[in-house]
Amino acid sequence: MSLSGLAVVFLVTTLLTQQRLRTTKVALLSLAIVFITTLTQLSNPLFLLQVTAPITLAIVLIYLFRRIHLLNTVCLISLQAVGLLAAQAVRIPFAPYISSSTDRYVRFDNIHNSLAFFKSIGITAFSRVASSIEYALLGCLIVFAFVRMIDIICQKSVNHVENAKEQTSAKLFVLFVAGPSPFLLLSSMVITGTTTTRYLLPIFIYPLLALFAIKLPHANSVQRFLRIGWLGLLCCVLACGVIAVKPARTLLETNFTDENCLTTALNHRQVNGVASYWTARPLDVYRSQMSPRVLQVIPGLAVYPWLNNLGSYEHKTYNFVLVDHASGPANVSSDNVRPLGSPTAIHPCQNFDVYYYDATTPGYRMLNAIIGQTLTAAEAPKRN
Repeated sequence: MSLSGLAVVFLVTTLLTQQRLRTTKVALLSLAIVFITTLTQLSNPLFLLQVTAPITLAIVLIYLFRRIHLLNTVCLISLQAVGLLAAQAVRIPFAPYISSSTDRYVRFDNIHNSLAFFKSIGITAFSRVASSIEYALLGCLIVFAFVRMIDIICQKSVNHVENAKEQTSAKLFVLFVAGPSPFLLLSSMVITGTTTTRYLLPIFIYPLLALFAIKLPHANSVQRFLRIGWLGLLCCVLACGVIAVKPARTLLETNFTDENCLTTALNHRQVNGVASYWTARPLDVYRSQMSPRVLQVIPGLAVYPWLNNLGSYEHKTYNFVLVDHASGPANVSSDNVRPLGSPTAIHPCQNFDVYYYDATTPGYRMLNAIIGQTLTAAEAPKRN
């Protein structure tokens, strides 16, 4: 989502840099904004709060500063609105296959957990001298960008700003996006009850955008900024691909060993089973056609509709549970399978033990009852 947000910022900035763009170029840039917004919003509705909201705010502000016409303002906002509406429209027919509906991303009941989570993150971040200096500098940059934006706004008119002619619409747009975005991002994460750190990545990028915007003296520098920005975005994508090669190879090699062990433990029977997320996902994604199907459950063996196609659970019976060797709040432990009673067999593997329950055992019936009931509960909001 971070890269998608940056791409939209650069696309809007490109549209603002030149007054006379060819119709074809305008159409392509507009389609790109709609396309990226649609796909990202479809994948993660938090895109609305964390990306679209600050971009829309920045567009409105530069209009109030009379740097763009009303028609251009409406068009730029409409492009994002079309993308958001298209994403929601696509979600309707595919609702049974999407883990969480848009309204489930807002969790007011989890705000206290989110605040406690970020408090612990802050304590950890400032627990060492090096990280304390790093985050202090980052905080200073964020505050500096926000104060600079407020300073410009308080002038009430761009004509009263020093070097007013140098305050291009593109420069103001980038600054107005970078200024409030960190605060909007943190606020949206708390409001939605988020307890994951991956959404914090843009906070490290917005101050850099602000510094670029403040240092852009004229339109040619904006063009240079865009070239550097697109190049940086491309480098980020390539770097992510390069960095992921080694972990992916390790994952595939580990998964090959686990898959062979699982297949051998089940005597090559075509049965289904469940496991914790990090155990089930690689086994299911990279499995061969003849391998057993392993689907995700939470430690209580209940279906959890996160990053899952609930249709995968339907019309299946389950004969085994993979009990993790590693301990953790998300791992399935031997305590979680104890209510199922004695398994037919237990087969040890490198990273887990295979608890197999024959169709005649009480454990088999209880396991399938738990999965069936929790699957029905997870699908109920989608049917409504």
